[in-house]
Amino acid sequence: MSNTANDLAKDVGLELSIIDPTEDLDAEQLTKLITRSRRIHASLRRKKVCYWDEDDIPDEVYEELVLYLAACSAPLFKKAVSDNGLDAARTRLARLSALSAVAVQPYTGATLKTTYY
Repeated sequence: MSNTANDLAKDVGLELSIIDPTEDLDAEQLTKLITRSRRIHASLRRKKVCYWDEDDIPDEVYEELVLYLAACSAPLFKKAVSDNGLDAARTRLARLSALSAVAVQPYTGATLKTTYY
């Protein structure tokens, strides 16, 4: 099953404890998270970490992406995110590393054309 940008925004909101499981994000929160998500998505594509579309997030990267986006979005909501005694910046790097580890493009069986010198 694929996850959408709205699913991602809601789960980031839950991770940051700005909403509870029975609530939805308000319009301002949703806009902030969707905007941040799009910027992060573009950055990950430039770094060749991301191979998925914004509205078609594969399950195998979803949890790590939620955690990384939460770490990147925390300042928008005057929150701080830290893991195991790391500061916020090192937490973001650790979470990006975890995301990169699972964000391996699936094998399709397609033959690649290359040029040999």
